[in-house]
Amino acid sequence: MPAAAGLLVLWATAVLHWSAARASQRAVAAKAPEESSASSSSSTAAVRTRFSPFPFLLRYAVAPMVAQSDLPFRLLTRRYGATVCYTPMLYAARLVEDEAYRRDAIDFDPASNGTAPGADRPLIVQFAANDPATLVEAARIVQHLVDAVDINLGCPQDRAREGHYGSYLLARRDWPLVRDMVRACHDALSVPVTCKIRLLDSFDDTLAFCRMLEDAGCAMIAVHARKRGSDKRRRVGPADLAQVARLRTLLRVPILANGNIRCFEDAEANLRATGAEGVMSAEAILACPRLFAADAALRQAPAAEMAREYLSECLNCISPPPLHWISDHVHNIVRAHIERNKWPDLRARLKAVGRERPHAEGLGPQSRSSEEQSLRAQEYAHGFAAMEGVLVEVEQRLAALHQQGGADAARALVQQQRALKRKEKAAEEEPVTGLFVEE
Repeated sequence: MPAAAGLLVLWATAVLHWSAARASQRAVAAKAPEESSASSSSSTAAVRTRFSPFPFLLRYAVAPMVAQSDLPFRLLTRRYGATVCYTPMLYAARLVEDEAYRRDAIDFDPASNGTAPGADRPLIVQFAANDPATLVEAARIVQHLVDAVDINLGCPQDRAREGHYGSYLLARRDWPLVRDMVRACHDALSVPVTCKIRLLDSFDDTLAFCRMLEDAGCAMIAVHARKRGSDKRRRVGPADLAQVARLRTLLRVPILANGNIRCFEDAEANLRATGAEGVMSAEAILACPRLFAADAALRQAPAAEMAREYLSECLNCISPPPLHWISDHVHNIVRAHIERNKWPDLRARLKAVGRERPHAEGLGPQSRSSEEQSLRAQEYAHGFAAMEGVLVEVEQRLAALHQQGGADAARALVQQQRALKRKEKAAEEEPVTGLFVEE
C-alpha cells in the first residue's frame, strides 16, 4: 500500500510539473513568430531560458531501434543504469488503421505484457509520421502508457526516404509540416512531445530548425550529431559533439547527445563535452546491455552471461519478441568474439534462428488458435535451444583460446629462457680480445 501511495504522489507531481511547464511553453509559442527560421541566423548568440518538463532523470537513454528496443531488452538495460528508454519506432498510420499491427506493436501495456506497473517507465514512444492529424490519433492510442511521444526526424534509411519520414523531413520545404506535427501533439496530448533529429547542412540551419521545434512546443531534442550522409555511406567520421555543445547553450529545452559512445567512459566524456542533460546509446548498448552500469565489474561480465540474461527476460514475457529479434540481440552481444576470432559458422547459426520457421514470427498469442500457439511454443523452444548451443560453443572456444594462449605463453617463456642461457654460454666461451696489445 505505501508503495502504491508513493507512485500516486510521484505521478501527481509529474502531472503538475508538466502542466506548469506546458503553460509556460504555450506562452512562449504564442509570442514566437510563425516562422522562427527567419530571424534565427541573426540571433545565433542569443541564449534562451532553460526549462525541463520531465520529473525523471534523462542522463542515460536507450535509443529507439527498430526490432531491437523490445520490452525484454528495455527491462534489462533499466536493471543496469538506463534512466529512460524509447520504444521501437512505430508507424503512426499503421497503428491507427491496422488492428493486427497495433496489437503486435504495443509491447508496453502492463495489462497485457505481464510487467508490474512502472517497471518499464519512464518510456518514450517514437513515431514515424508525416501527417499531423494521423500522428495525434496514433499518439492518443498510447499516451496513457508512456511519458512522452517522440517524432522520428533522424532515420537515414531508404525506407524513410520512401515513406517520407525521419531525416527526410529535415529539408527546409518540410519545416512547416514538422512544425505543425509538433504543435498538434503539444496542443492535443496529455504528455510532452519530443523530437530526435540529425545535424543539418550548417550549424545555423540546425539551430533554426531546433528553435522552430521549441517554439512549436517540443519539450526535448535528441541530437544524433552526424548528418544524414549518402545512400552508400550512412556514417562519415565521428559525431560532431561540438555542435551539440553549442546547441545546449542556445536552446531552452533539454538535449540528449547521441554519438561517439562505445563504452561507459565515452558516455561520461560525452556529457562533459556537451553539457547535455543526457546521452543516448544505440549500437554500443546492443553490444553491452550493461553499458550504463556504474560498476565496471558488471560491464565487463562475460558476453554469454549477458546474452543469457536477456534470454531469461524474454522467457519471462507473456508474449516474447519474434525469434529473429531475439537471435539478433544474442548475436550483437557476442558479435565481438565472433568477428575477432573469425567464427562465421556461429554467426550463421544465430542468423538462422527464427528465419526458417515462419510460424515463429508473429506476436499477439491472444489472437491465435491453441494449435498455432502450441506450434509457436515448439518453435521458440527449438530457437532458444539453438541459441544456447551457440553460447556454449562460444564459451568453449574462448576457453580453448585462453588455454592455448597460456600454453603459447609458457612455450615462449621457455624459449626465451633457453635463448638467454645460450647467449650467456656463448659470452663465457668467447675469447677475450682488445685488452692486451702484442709487442
